[in-house]
Amino acid sequence: MRPILKLIFCFGMFITFEVNAQNQFVEISQTNFTDGPQVWRSVGRLNIGNTGFCTASLVANDVVITAAHCLFDKYDGTPVPIDSLEFHVGYRDGHALAYRGIKRVVLHPSYDITEYDLLGRVGNDIALLELDNPIQTLNTMKMSERHQSAVGDVMQIVSYSKQKANAPSFENACHMLARDNKVLMFDCTVDHGASGAPIFIQDGDNHRLVSVVSAKANWQGREVSLAAAMETDLERLLTAYYDSANTQQRIATIEY
Repeated sequence: MRPILKLIFCFGMFITFEVNAQNQFVEISQTNFTDGPQVWRSVGRLNIGNTGFCTASLVANDVVITAAHCLFDKYDGTPVPIDSLEFHVGYRDGHALAYRGIKRVVLHPSYDITEYDLLGRVGNDIALLELDNPIQTLNTMKMSERHQSAVGDVMQIVSYSKQKANAPSFENACHMLARDNKVLMFDCTVDHGASGAPIFIQDGDNHRLVSVVSAKANWQGREVSLAAAMETDLERLLTAYYDSANTQQRIATIEY
């Protein structure tokens, strides 16, 4: 049975809410950023004009993944202009490893910003964005190879947020608390701007992407974060991506 949740959507850094729990994120220092896992350097800020930002991460040298709701205006639900989007990978203190515009946005085929069922919206809250030029020099995040995440799994998350907007932050050990076939629930700490942040699981020396942050919620008196269960819908998203480009070429670094 799906947990009963009081949902508070992140919507980039737009929605105001009171943080009741101490933020557990630790800012990644410059030294750790340089010497730490390569996967950290695939994460960046997705700037949305001058109105806010979300978090996104490279899954191929010309594709990033984020939350679908980041691509819509918070007031009227209209798509944000594509020329207002800019991906700053590895952003820190006003500088990034690379800056790219966005030339194509592909939403999960079932995502509907107007859907009344908020949990249903979370379950489809993923999007792929094609960069206007590839980023050739960085490793990319690997999608989970049909990995069926389970309650109790230990996850990691890298994100930008309103409180830590100028450098990425890292949470090393958050846990999956509950799930169904569409929505995952974690005890990861999230704040404004964390929408789209990668939630990944360490597999030896590899870090495999499990999902991206969609929403913040209250559950049984505690703050939790929610994400789509991507392992069941990744092929649909990829199919939509390829079909919209009128090509069947696969993105080699995305595993599914």
